[in-house]
Amino acid sequence: MTNSPGPESAPQTRELPLFPLGVVQFPTMPLDLQIFEPRYLALLDDLGSTGIREFGVVAIRSGHEVGSDNLHRIAEAGCAVRIVDVRPTASRMLVQARGTWRFDSIEIIDSSKPYAMARVRPLPDDPAPADHDVDRLRSALLAYASAAGVELHTIPAEPDELVWWTAAGGPLTLDEQLAILQASEQERIDLLARWLRREASLLLNTGSVPFRPDRRAQSN
Repeated sequence: MTNSPGPESAPQTRELPLFPLGVVQFPTMPLDLQIFEPRYLALLDDLGSTGIREFGVVAIRSGHEVGSDNLHRIAEAGCAVRIVDVRPTASRMLVQARGTWRFDSIEIIDSSKPYAMARVRPLPDDPAPADHDVDRLRSALLAYASAAGVELHTIPAEPDELVWWTAAGGPLTLDEQLAILQASEQERIDLLARWLRREASLLLNTGSVPFRPDRRAQSN
């Protein structure tokens, strides 16, 4: 399971610095960043000074990643990430992070920081899915990959990671990925299996975008 707060121990809300990106971040999934904007360099400095290595990633619904005036609207849910490694270069910081817990009810709060701070509601963990549900998702994934003519060299064995890996790399729209992010474990599997079979059917008849599980490094 992921490291998201459990329903009994999690606070009702938490405050997090936000990092808007052009992708949906998921628990357990890695995230590589190349940071050069002063506001996000300040975010890294603040995290380093407090010893807190966690911030929230939210997908951009309207606007662009770079430039303080270019971001118009963010998604209604996001995912916290924990910094694994930071390496400076001549012009930017290279950051490796990994998704941890999900959140919604994002409320931007007033802050003197150059980056956005928000009050968010952590979403709870779910019970582990049944084996037959995991097998159903894996079958749908393999059916899609076969239709796309793509060989999946390594498929995660752990159920939670399999779900998030499929959501991150599968042929889904932004809205579909956000629906997966906010759904319960059972709903996530049902939606992913249905959408993968839909895409496999479309692929066999009209062509589609191949499955790409790898995530590109992001710059900001």
